[in-house]
Amino acid sequence: MNYKIKMNENGVGVVETATNQIIRNYDGLEPARKLLRHLNLGGAFDGWTPSFMLKKINIPQEKLLPEV
Repeated sequence: MNYKIKMNENGVGVVETATNQIIRNYDGLEPARKLLRHLNLGGAFDGWTPSFMLKKINIPQEKLLPEV
């Protein structure tokens, strides 16, 4: 298993076991279990997610393109 669930101060986290990176935090256990199953069945980077994929980027509203 490349991923596991850990409780943390932000809720329920899905953690990559090889790198100890938190892939995503949830408020509840059920959505975390769904992601855990998806990832452990090969739905992503197989336990070696690049750290830049986990960074959050804030884009100011004025920089967004208008909807068509």
